[in-house]
Amino acid sequence: MPLCGSVKDQAHEVRKVKELMCKDDEAACDLKGRPVVGALVDLEREGVLEWIASLAEV
Repeated sequence: MPLCGSVKDQAHEVRKVKELMCKDDEAACDLKGRPVVGALVDLEREGVLEWIASLAEV
């Protein structure tokens, strides 16, 4: 996925990764057993707070 994808597109990709990781016993998880994923955020992009909120929601 290109780095310039929309907020919705990137949130969807994060959701897909988390769903796949939940099926893998060797996936990296936090202390609550939730899969750990990351997302690149361009802090100079317009609407960055909406972008971060959308990713955090996922």
